[in-house]
Amino acid sequence: MRGGCAVPAEEFSRFQQTLCLSGRQTKLAAQFFRAWKGCKSIEPNLRSKLSAIDSALDDLFELTNLEMDCAKGKREMRSIVFCTDPLALIDRVMARRQVSADDGALIKVGIDSGGGFLKFCVSIVPAQGLKDQPTGSRSTYAEGACRFHFEDGGVRKLLLLAIAESVSESYDNLQQILNLLNLQGFSFCAAVDMKISNAILGLQCCSSTHPCPWCETARIDFSNPDRTNVLRSIGGIRLQAFEYQRTVEEKAPRNVSAAAFKNCVRPPLLEVPDSTMVLQAIPPMGLHLLLGVTNRLFEELDTQLRGLEDCQISTDDWLQQLGLRRPLQNGGNFAGNACECLLNGVDILIAMLAQHNVFSAMPVAHALRCFRDVKASCFGMSVCGDFENRVRAFEQAYIDLGIRVTPKVHAVIDHVVQFLNMSNIAGEPKKGLGFWSEQVVETAHHDFSSMWQDFRIDFHHPSYPDRLHKCVVAYCSRHA
Repeated sequence: MRGGCAVPAEEFSRFQQTLCLSGRQTKLAAQFFRAWKGCKSIEPNLRSKLSAIDSALDDLFELTNLEMDCAKGKREMRSIVFCTDPLALIDRVMARRQVSADDGALIKVGIDSGGGFLKFCVSIVPAQGLKDQPTGSRSTYAEGACRFHFEDGGVRKLLLLAIAESVSESYDNLQQILNLLNLQGFSFCAAVDMKISNAILGLQCCSSTHPCPWCETARIDFSNPDRTNVLRSIGGIRLQAFEYQRTVEEKAPRNVSAAAFKNCVRPPLLEVPDSTMVLQAIPPMGLHLLLGVTNRLFEELDTQLRGLEDCQISTDDWLQQLGLRRPLQNGGNFAGNACECLLNGVDILIAMLAQHNVFSAMPVAHALRCFRDVKASCFGMSVCGDFENRVRAFEQAYIDLGIRVTPKVHAVIDHVVQFLNMSNIAGEPKKGLGFWSEQVVETAHHDFSSMWQDFRIDFHHPSYPDRLHKCVVAYCSRHA
């Protein structure tokens, strides 16, 4: 070796993760390092040691085949890789990270579809939450390379609990996989979007009469100033679902409206005491609330500007000023970073509307600005002291528009403050929605897809199940 100490295999594994290198690319990188710095510049037997790192958690994962709901209402056999003992996995990883159960770490179990896979994930978030990376900040060599990439609770520390390819997010699929996992013996919060939250609670979809997962308020009453917002409990949903199913049996073959039972149609899949409020088990999903509200207000702005005669300004003009383009995918909805850019560019929008005398659209811009203030005050890792007032200001601005209150707008108006006041402990720094956010689960889709490219094989190939199993074990072992 020509100076310095050998790079440990574990650090080379982090290097491999950060750059999303395949096995072949990692081998080539090691060859370049050794040619440049000497054959002893990297720990000996690198290949076997990287292989050992990738198989460290092999004893905790198994492969099975189940008939599952797939596209177009079909049921087909699917290979599922799952963790046989989630509690043992969490204990082993916490010991490796030197995290104690007494440290107040939050365990989040996420469920989401993306990149062609339905994933069940677990994330261990330290009590102080994740650090916000300052814009333009630079790491020091003492802190290590890419320190933000490997923070506990971040995507590079997220673990898979189960995975299945090309299956739907149906109640039956979720039930089958949750039965395999048997998530008992530890407390966790569910980091899910609104669609899956309703599914695991046994509720009908978000277009139903009572779409809110947290309360029994009817959709038509979301804008009613006298609404009561009776909170849902796990036991309450279970009881109403039982009554619904009993009524269906008694009145068959006549149809029974689930609205009379607050749209509770199946028993909840969460194994928690019946007295548990849904708001305690499933936090408001910050990322999806950001997406839903921002896109709804942008849609309203676009509708109003298009409806004006001789209007000299359009939403495309605003997007051009922000360096954005209207998305062609996902129904034309903006993703997370673009939504943040829209909110941060509200002042530009207001100036453009004033310059062209389009004052009729100012209320929408005002609502966007109020929502920006809400996001800044309580959607991050901590909250500002006046976040409740900002939520109330947004509520008034939105109601003044006279448009339909969507389930996500309702969640921001009625349940964000409730949840934060319920979940934060008096005398301790108040945490924002970001502490419980589902965002890391969303980010995992791209992260896993990058690694899957190194293992990918045709879905119908006989070796597919083993390759999927090997990929999941390696993914989790590197993230441990």
